[in-house]
Amino acid sequence: MLRVVARTPRCAVPTLAHGRLPRDPEALRVPARLNRVVPLDGLAPQPCVGAYAQVVRAGRVRVGDPVRLA
Repeated sequence: MLRVVARTPRCAVPTLAHGRLPRDPEALRVPARLNRVVPLDGLAPQPCVGAYAQVVRAGRVRVGDPVRLA
């Protein structure tokens, strides 16, 4: 179980080449256009595609496990 602490604004790193994966300048265009949020009070809206979270209850997460908002 996780408690979301803050939304995560994205930097340009996901658009860069990583190992065998080529550079992809389009990688953040959709979140930049459609998912702009204020990550922390006092900041301007920014593209957001993740979150910082605190573990409330530890456990194993497997592919296909359901995710619920509480």
